[in-house]
Amino acid sequence: VLGQHPNAVFERQTISGPARAFINGLYNLFAAESGVVGEKHTISEAFGAVRDWWLALPNLARAADIYPADTYPTAHPLVELLTQVETHNPYAFVLGDLQSVYGYDFQGALTDQIQAEILEALKTDKAALEGGPGRVKDGLLTQLMKPFAPEGDLYGHYQAAIEAWYKDLDAGQQDPFAEWHNNQSQAIIQHLKTITNIETTFFERLPAHAGFGLGRVDDWRRDRSTEYARMFKDGLAHIEAYRIQVPAPVWEVRGVGVKKQPTRDGAQI
Repeated sequence: VLGQHPNAVFERQTISGPARAFINGLYNLFAAESGVVGEKHTISEAFGAVRDWWLALPNLARAADIYPADTYPTAHPLVELLTQVETHNPYAFVLGDLQSVYGYDFQGALTDQIQAEILEALKTDKAALEGGPGRVKDGLLTQLMKPFAPEGDLYGHYQAAIEAWYKDLDAGQQDPFAEWHNNQSQAIIQHLKTITNIETTFFERLPAHAGFGLGRVDDWRRDRSTEYARMFKDGLAHIEAYRIQVPAPVWEVRGVGVKKQPTRDGAQI
C-alpha cells in the first residue's frame, strides 16, 4: 500500500465460534506457558506457539523417517507440514493446513466437534513427536548392547556387561594407541574403558567421535541407527580379531608305553 498498490483490497474474515475455540486450544496446547482461562488468542499467536515449539525440538524429533506413515498416519504428514512451517501463511496454516492433515477439507467450516477432534489428535501427535528421539534411542541401545549379552535391559546390566567385556580384553586390545586400530575400534576402546553414564557415552560422545563421525543422536536429521549399529559391530569385531592367539600347549611325557592323546581343547598329552 502507501501508494505502491493503490488497487489493493483488504478482506476482513469473520472467525466463527468453533474456529475461535480451535485457535485458543491450539495456543494453549503448544505455548510454553498456557494462557489464562478465557483469554482469547490471535491466529498469529497460535501459529507462533506451534512454530516455536517445533523449532525447539531436537533435529531427530523433526526427522520424518522416524514416523513411518503406516504406524503414524497423522504424525507423519504433520511433520512434513511443520518442516515448512516458517514459509506458511499463519491464517492458512491454522484454519486450513492443519485440517487437511487430519482428513478434513482445507476450506471446510470448523464445527465444535471437528475442532475438538483435531485438537485431541494434535495432542496425541505432539506427544509422539516429543517422544520420538527417546523411542529411537531405546531401539538403538538394544542393538548396541547385543554383543555384550547383558543379563537384563537395565542400564546397570549394560554397564556390568561392558565392564566384563573390557576386562576380558588383553593388554594389546586395551591400548587405544595401538597401530592395528581402525577409526571405530579406537573410539570404542577410548570410550568404553570407563563409563559413568550410558546415555552420554552411546548417544553423545561415541557417535560424535571422529572415528564414527555421526554426531550426537539428537542432532541427526534422519535415523542413522542401522549405520551406527553396523559401525559399532564392525569396530568390536576388529578388536576381537587382534586378541593374542595362544597356541594349545603340547606336553612331552617320557616313559614306557606312553602315547600322545588329544584332549577336548586340542592339547596333546
